[in-house]
Amino acid sequence: MEYLRHFLDSFPQLELPGTAAQAELSGFGRSRVKKPKNAKTAAVLLHIFPDQAGQHRMCFIKRASRYPSDPHAGQISFPGGQQESQDATYWDTALREAREEVGISPQKTKKIGALSTLYIPVSNFLVYPFLSFADESPEFQLQETEVDAIITPKISEIIDESSLQYREIAVGKDRVLPDVPHFYLEKNIVWGATAMILNEFKAAVLAHQR
Repeated sequence: MEYLRHFLDSFPQLELPGTAAQAELSGFGRSRVKKPKNAKTAAVLLHIFPDQAGQHRMCFIKRASRYPSDPHAGQISFPGGQQESQDATYWDTALREAREEVGISPQKTKKIGALSTLYIPVSNFLVYPFLSFADESPEFQLQETEVDAIITPKISEIIDESSLQYREIAVGKDRVLPDVPHFYLEKNIVWGATAMILNEFKAAVLAHQR
């Protein structure tokens, strides 16, 4: 996947698609919600690595559903979490959380660059997404209190147009959202904030290919 290598090398100089690409996967006005002054901060990692066959993949987690109060329980997301006092930067937050949740080694992780921030109203978080790369597949170790499973779809699957779908998605016990845009990756529904961030990555890759 030479195009991907070239994209990653060029990423720091690229003009990102930004909120326009995020909004395409919002579906219900999330992108128009303004961040309040009391928003918490978090960071996530869009981590790319090669498998044994040389195919490049990205790491996602299925969040543990043990805590009913967690509005994102059971959903597919990127490794990451809330900024803590020991984190010097948001990049440090993303690295620390990725190591704690799935065992991604900071020493083997190369920072490619930052994607556009995204505010998540339901949890009042302003999220800082970072793109990263490793030359080898991580030795994954799940933090079982936080993560139920690791999902690693191919980059080629993510940017394939057939992965973008629409369906009803149940939220809570008595609410159903109609025609929600989402990525369908390895039989998993990736929607909401994760899909919005992922769509900016996809749009940037496709724009770079043109």
